[in-house]
Parts: sequence; C-alpha cells; structure tokens
Amino acid sequence: MRKPHCAGNASARSIATSPACKQYRVVEPISRIEFVLSDEPLVAGLDPVVTTFTEVEGGDEVSLFQPAYGFSDEQIAATVAGYNAFFDALEKVVSSIK
Repeated sequence: MRKPHCAGNASARSIATSPACKQYRVVEPISRIEFVLSDEPLVAGLDPVVTTFTEVEGGDEVSLFQPAYGFSDEQIAATVAGYNAFFDALEKVVSSIK
C-alpha cells in the first residue's frame, strides 16, 4: 500500500485554498470509492467522502457525499459548485469517448 501524501500543484484545494491531502480508504472497482481530504496526511477520525457508481439504463450514475461539519453556507455552496463543475467536465470527457 502506498503511503498517503499531499498532492502537488494539481491537487484538490480546500476551501481556504491550501493544498489538500487525500487518503483512499476503500476502492471497490466499478462501485465505490471512499477517501478523506485533510490539510495534513494521516489524520485519524475523519469521515470519508463517499463516491458510488450505480448502473442505470443508458449509463452509470455517480453519486458523491461529503460530510460538511462546520462548513458555512458559503463553503457548502462553493463545494457543491466545484463538484458540479468537475462532474460536468467528466461528462464531456466520457461522452467524447463513447
């Protein structure tokens, strides 16, 4: 297993724009990914971001849940906007290779 590390310039960014660290905790091919984001590697006790992939008619549905303990309404809105932009870009890439 690889040691968790802080990603470089292409990393996810926290709301405060500091580099975020990520640690994958569960990877179930084709169905589920769980990971934690933190400003420091190996932080214990964090609830994971959970991404699930479900086969539906005509394709796959991707669902993402991120705990937002202590986030302000503004931070939640920024997080939702960021994830929506990511999924919009992902949809374009996937559509272009079908």
